[in-house]
Amino acid sequence: KVPQNSSLINQTAMTVDERGNPYIASYWNDNGVPQYKVVYLEKRKWNKIDTDFHNKPFVLGGGGTKSIPMSRPEILVNKSVLYLLFRDEERSNKITLGYTHLDKKQWKLADIIDYSVGQWEPNLDKQLWKDKRELHIFSQNVSQADGEGLLEIEPQMVRVIELKKLPAN
Repeated sequence: KVPQNSSLINQTAMTVDERGNPYIASYWNDNGVPQYKVVYLEKRKWNKIDTDFHNKPFVLGGGGTKSIPMSRPEILVNKSVLYLLFRDEERSNKITLGYTHLDKKQWKLADIIDYSVGQWEPNLDKQLWKDKRELHIFSQNVSQADGEGLLEIEPQMVRVIELKKLPAN
């Protein structure tokens, strides 16, 4: 259950493992600070994996598009390893890959770039991941003013980040 007024982010990410079990990634606040959560079905029972990546409380509310401190996550599963791709202001808005072995559920974090991508949201080549388990990430420094505000910025470089070897594999 997700409580009301819990800053539940819209547009969750979803995938399935090799056996067809669904995995859903989102974030909401159930203990004072919004955290990424993974909900998955295994043996006909729904389970939840909590994270503790973010430290500062914030509230999703009000009108218009929000400038939020953490992105929506993207989720990937490769055999027994679960990955969350995201960016967080507390990690200097770098692209981060969180990962855990499903049997241990102890998260590790790896920043895959050393520069800020602003308000970037995860975007990757899902077909390449499905076919070859290669992670190619579309990246661009993104600016977002809160509440439909306008920002004047220079055009930003577009990059594709190719991860040849993923952590924990």
